[in-house]
Amino acid sequence: MAIDYNAKAYRLLEAVHDLAGGDSQTAVVSTRISARTVIPNTYRAFSSPSRYLKGLGLIRTTGTTGTGIVGMFLITPTGIRLVESLRATG
Repeated sequence: MAIDYNAKAYRLLEAVHDLAGGDSQTAVVSTRISARTVIPNTYRAFSSPSRYLKGLGLIRTTGTTGTGIVGMFLITPTGIRLVESLRATG
């Protein structure tokens, strides 16, 4: 179960990274993340992994409303470094 949970969180982080082009100033709407991953675009599906990633300081959410069911995400510089280092190692 923990492996599935961590894999889901990492898929979310990686999708935010890729859709933002590795830019911490580019917000990504949840519908685009959902289309790229197997995460349904629902609050329930996004809440746990996004809270986990926010707690680690890897993503931020915006206060923008009307951008889909869940909202918008920004990757932090720490999140960018993590994704890029994990990709470089393998």
